[in-house]
Amino acid sequence: MPLDEFPRTKSMEFTTSSGLRGGPRPRNRLARAVLAAPDQQKYLKDLTFYSEPPGDTIPLVDLENWALQRLEPLIYILETVLRLVERVGLTSLHSLSEWRNTLINEIRQNKLIPSFYVLLSSHSGTAEEDLYEARRKDYISHFILRAAYSTSEDRRRWFIQQECDFFRARFMQLTPQQIDSFLQEQGLHYVKLNDAEKNVMIQYILGDDKNAEKKKMLDLYKVPWLDALELVRGRRVFLQAGMAYITTQEFTSIVTQKFREFLEREVQHMSLSMGRILEDDERMQKLLQNFEKYYLGPDYSSRGDTSDRITLDMIGTVSKESYPLCMRHMHEEVTTNHHLKHFGRLHYGLFLKGIGLTLEEQITFWRGEFTKKLDPDKWDKQHRYGIRHMYGKEGHMKELSPYSCIKIITSSVGAGDKHGCPFKHWDPRNLATKLKSIGITDAGVSEIQGFAVGGHYQIACGKVFAFTHKGAEVGINHPNQYFEESRAIITGKLGKKSLSQEASGSDSASNVAAKVGGEEMNDTALWDGELEPMDIEDSNHITGFASAWA
Repeated sequence: MPLDEFPRTKSMEFTTSSGLRGGPRPRNRLARAVLAAPDQQKYLKDLTFYSEPPGDTIPLVDLENWALQRLEPLIYILETVLRLVERVGLTSLHSLSEWRNTLINEIRQNKLIPSFYVLLSSHSGTAEEDLYEARRKDYISHFILRAAYSTSEDRRRWFIQQECDFFRARFMQLTPQQIDSFLQEQGLHYVKLNDAEKNVMIQYILGDDKNAEKKKMLDLYKVPWLDALELVRGRRVFLQAGMAYITTQEFTSIVTQKFREFLEREVQHMSLSMGRILEDDERMQKLLQNFEKYYLGPDYSSRGDTSDRITLDMIGTVSKESYPLCMRHMHEEVTTNHHLKHFGRLHYGLFLKGIGLTLEEQITFWRGEFTKKLDPDKWDKQHRYGIRHMYGKEGHMKELSPYSCIKIITSSVGAGDKHGCPFKHWDPRNLATKLKSIGITDAGVSEIQGFAVGGHYQIACGKVFAFTHKGAEVGINHPNQYFEESRAIITGKLGKKSLSQEASGSDSASNVAAKVGGEEMNDTALWDGELEPMDIEDSNHITGFASAWA
């Protein structure tokens, strides 16, 4: 089935190694993705715009592993941005370097992603075949995640932002000679000033810049002013005769913006093709459609340290001290109105499980609240099963893990629902009212709303954490992480390694695949008594996608 939308001038087919086409593939055969005609020229450079599809025959199990490996640096990117945003800003030469160095060092130190370590390190002493393979994995994994994250606006936005930041960090690693080569290869006709031109223009560009001496060492470029609108708007460039003169620092932003524009077009176009891509192979469908559910930090399925476990009698207090806004809202809803719809119960119930409540405590909590309006026998029939299911006592007998921020942000929220991300799903006025009610100043509310309106939901959540925890800065990726970080501050246990740091050394790609494969395909299991209990259709899916392809 030719798919000329991937990208729009090329073709791609998904098929098995036997060449069979059409309909579900036999599970006892190794499925392979055959992309466009092989072209090794794509893998000769460390950095590209990924403008043409890869041309290799690759086992789907490798596609899964490579894509999961790529998710790890993307998660690191988000975490480093969350830690540095507002603290130092991302517009100064110093802060950009700090962000880049933090990100690169984390990737280099993480042994789970050796291919990216190779690309981000000096190539001296690196075998040519190792370098080629690292570039190949980088290229192919980008396309797999591009397909996986093209299925909704939120997923596209998340993927594009992280890929652009990853591109920015890698572009900043290039030497002047590599930059010249990159521009030529990508068809970007920007002019670098020679020494004579630079000496003339430098006085106009730098002015009284406090970093003038450092910037004198940088190359200067001239670009059409329309390509530098953001810099022009911020009065950060010198304009003359329709050209913007910029240093290498700002030039990185120009090239990154070009990459963003290209990637936005390609991802949007890819989203229009996903239906035809997914209908061709059931296993590819399950692979691509579940990548957005992966979370690479701790799964919080149970609390490891039981010495300070949260018990039922404590949640009234800790909900005000340490709950993220999403969970605090659901707690207040159920304790005030004694009702919460299906997905709200699921989201909040899994969160309570993650902070340490036992099965018996959860039954006591939910039964106690709901039976203020509902007959106890009716509650037992309708809701006890769902709570037991979360703890692996019903259904497929597998414990469910609390939802990460990505899962919550991308969830559907209907009329009357109380779950979801407040920074995405709430009306700005309701958000402002709630933020003020928990003691955040008008200035703080305005700052948080700015991040929320801009789609930076996790940064907004991190700012709430900072305003309610004496300025402590934490990159938020999970409601239970928010809770644990808060308890560490409140109880004075900061000597322990913070969980936001632990996330960077978490599960391997294969373990994450196994964990999510069994969890996320069953997360709607069945709180409501009027629905019949059901297990997943195929036990192979419990231990990860790879087993279904063997």
